[in-house]
Amino acid sequence: MAIFKIEGDKFKELDKTTFQMEKLYEVQDLQKYISNSIEIIDPGLLVIQTEFSDWQISRRSIDILCVDEDANLVVVELKRTEDGGHMELQSIRYAAMISNMTFEATVKTYEKYLKKIEQEKNAEEEILNFLGWEENTEDDFNQEVRIILVSANFSKELTTSILWLNEKQGMDIRCIRVKPQKDGNNLYFDIQQIIPLPETAEYQVKLKEKVAEERSLRLESKRAKSIFKLLFEAEKLKIGQNVLLKPAIEQGHEEFAMATIMNNRQTCLKWKNHEKLYSFSKLRKVMTEELNLINVKPNWGFSLKHDWTDENGKELNELLTEE
Repeated sequence: MAIFKIEGDKFKELDKTTFQMEKLYEVQDLQKYISNSIEIIDPGLLVIQTEFSDWQISRRSIDILCVDEDANLVVVELKRTEDGGHMELQSIRYAAMISNMTFEATVKTYEKYLKKIEQEKNAEEEILNFLGWEENTEDDFNQEVRIILVSANFSKELTTSILWLNEKQGMDIRCIRVKPQKDGNNLYFDIQQIIPLPETAEYQVKLKEKVAEERSLRLESKRAKSIFKLLFEAEKLKIGQNVLLKPAIEQGHEEFAMATIMNNRQTCLKWKNHEKLYSFSKLRKVMTEELNLINVKPNWGFSLKHDWTDENGKELNELLTEE
């Protein structure tokens, strides 16, 4: 989409140009402009480093590394080309390499960045204030890595790959197109998000949640053989027994925290007056939403054995290990 100006009694398109023609480069120009005005691509980002390369297994570096308001790390990759090259593959490698990055390591990275840009601030306090946290909550930090690709344009092969990764694999990859235009000696930029389209963003979020839930259920099905099935076989869980969701009790919903085991299959729990039966994972998600529970990870299958207890308050994990 072009930029126009009014000339006389009509619109006139600004002159087309390229980064190459204007002698603008990725690191010394594009990276500087975007890191200094990161809100133009996402208002909910905090830049914590540029040219991040704090690893020994590669000499490559992330153009811009950010943290978002949900405490996720965000890889921002830049290209000045008209097709984006293979930046999606490159960014996925980077995302994998920082997927285990801790809050403490992030603070140290930000300290280096603040020193580089000559700002005397407390890195940890700045990040905590940005996240709205009173203290470091490591378990809630960097639960997923987002990716933002910025380029003059993107090839059909690249956009097709991104759409597939977002829709089928539940990833969060955005494509931002930045096209330079000129009006005499003045340089302008047409900056637009093309994936996902702004009007489809809400649909993409819901689709991602659905993919995450389906993946969680598949993982739960595998874990059930080593956790729930073992509990049934050891008669630590029985038909007719009540179980309770611990976060619901802790947040003052004792009267709604209880569910009853109706069978020894995966879908076995009856809750309140609901006609359908739920799995442990699905009911936790339903209760989280209906009771407005906070600090619960409804898609984390591995925490199920800690979130559910028997009527005596013993976690399923404790029941599994006791003699």
